[in-house]
Amino acid sequence: MSPEEKYILLMEAAYTATDKDTYYKLMQKADQVFKDTQVTADNIEAEAA
Repeated sequence: MSPEEKYILLMEAAYTATDKDTYYKLMQKADQVFKDTQVTADNIEAEAA
């Protein structure tokens, strides 16, 4: 599963969560996946330069 797919899956799960705690935990996981992906992309760009 790609990072983008994982992010989308977590966001969809967060939006369908029935309580705030689950919603916030899933949103935090999705945010971490996004940040990890961004750091990886930045590192690849830096190495290419």
